[in-house]
Amino acid sequence: MLSPGPSHARRRLVSQGGSTVAGLQTVLAELAET
Repeated sequence: MLSPGPSHARRRLVSQGGSTVAGLQTVLAELAET
């Protein structure tokens, strides 16, 4: 689940608009939830 986790978050970040900060925050939030 760790492999698809970051991959999915990265893809979502790109879909959001390519915001590095937003992407990092999303990844951190998803990791914290896991």
